[in-house]
Amino acid sequence: MKLEELVVLREEAMKLDGMEPHRIGEMWRTPRERNTQYPYTRMLASAWLFLHYESLHDGHWPEVMPEEIPSHGGAFHHGPQEIPAIYAAEISARAKECGRDGELLWKCYGDNEETVAPEQFERINQALLYCSGWIRQPVMYSEWRGYMYRADGTPRPTILRAEDALLLHFTHPEWSNMKIAVVVGVSKEMVRQYLAKQSRRKLPELLPI
Repeated sequence: MKLEELVVLREEAMKLDGMEPHRIGEMWRTPRERNTQYPYTRMLASAWLFLHYESLHDGHWPEVMPEEIPSHGGAFHHGPQEIPAIYAAEISARAKECGRDGELLWKCYGDNEETVAPEQFERINQALLYCSGWIRQPVMYSEWRGYMYRADGTPRPTILRAEDALLLHFTHPEWSNMKIAVVVGVSKEMVRQYLAKQSRRKLPELLPI
């Protein structure tokens, strides 16, 4: 597998550094409606949370010292130092539910110098997708993988969303077929076949009205 088949690279997550805290929350809550890229946006935010877990666990956002945090209460009547810790606790709990794949997430996105083998990218992609989003998945990771993926690890095809793959192909030409497949929720082979048949269609025909 190629490096770009890791859906979210550490370098991409690091580009979120300096972003206001509420923007990270908005990325985690990105709605499905009229947003083809919502899984990728959520996964990007989750990777950033893993990357800065230690800072969040200590109660402050990266590059923001605790004494610089306003003294007024945060959302849902929690103290401002508690909010980052809640993000840390939540992403840690979700990773734990993923078992060995969750350990790969820490290895890939944690604050360390470890590297992961290319053959582990698909498992990392699946675990990161499971950990992403404002609301936890309603089923255990093993059950979710059985529902979302075939035994060989490829996504189960969703034909109705194939045109989303074509839209992403035009708007993000740098994305690999694997990246498009994970974001859209179809198999990589389906993306390849669909693009081969439909890539001559004009992009404006696919844009939402």
